[in-house]
Amino acid sequence: MKFIIDTYTKGKGALISKLKKLKTTVSCEDGGEYYQDRSLSQIHIETSWKEDELNEWLWKSKNINYIGVVEIS
Repeated sequence: MKFIIDTYTKGKGALISKLKKLKTTVSCEDGGEYYQDRSLSQIHIETSWKEDELNEWLWKSKNINYIGVVEIS
């Protein structure tokens, strides 16, 4: 499944590193900053998890400040 994770630009690199280490991650890339607000960014991830599983992992993980997850096709 493919998702966009909205996150804060400041912690984006650390979050990408953590996501890449998960066995469930197929691919994970920097989606770039939002033009309108450079303090916010996207992460594009393909994973074997469903949206609720990814959200739960993000919510329970320490030192991760994310905004939300959206499934894409």
